[in-house]
Amino acid sequence: NSLQMSARTYSAIGSFTDAARLSGMTTNRLIRLFDRHPLQTKKVLPRAIAIDEFKGDAGGERFQTVIADVENKEIIDILPDRKVDTIKEYLQSRDTSKVQIVVMDLSKSFKQAVQKALGNPLIIADRFHYMRQVYWALDEVRREVQRDLDKKPRIQMKRSKKLLWKSVYKLDEEES
Repeated sequence: NSLQMSARTYSAIGSFTDAARLSGMTTNRLIRLFDRHPLQTKKVLPRAIAIDEFKGDAGGERFQTVIADVENKEIIDILPDRKVDTIKEYLQSRDTSKVQIVVMDLSKSFKQAVQKALGNPLIIADRFHYMRQVYWALDEVRREVQRDLDKKPRIQMKRSKKLLWKSVYKLDEEES
């Protein structure tokens, strides 16, 4: 239709007058058409996005979801809840052709929403959830080793749980 043609021309040229002339209508008619039928363009999401929840209290929901640009460290949007359908519909309403990487916690609902909306992008566990998995694995090994120890070393190892989690750079002389 002529409005779509004029819209493409206008976006390429940037002038209503030139677009009207090229599409064979008056400038005023073209402007009125644009006013009545604004262009619906999908917001383009970046190559790498992060999806995370946070405790809020908007609209009666306990948690909201933030969508962020990983590489530019900018918030793109905040969703009213963390439901699968909300996240999926949000992603489907955007131009996701550039999205290759999604950083998020590994909750089934986030993963399900991302896969339904984006197919199979590279999904990376966010730092908090990655480190939590590392701590849980380390603690499980500590408990297994601890079970085989005599009473005194077992108690020492039990008390050293936080020491195992501590960064090597933060250990004092006695701890290292």
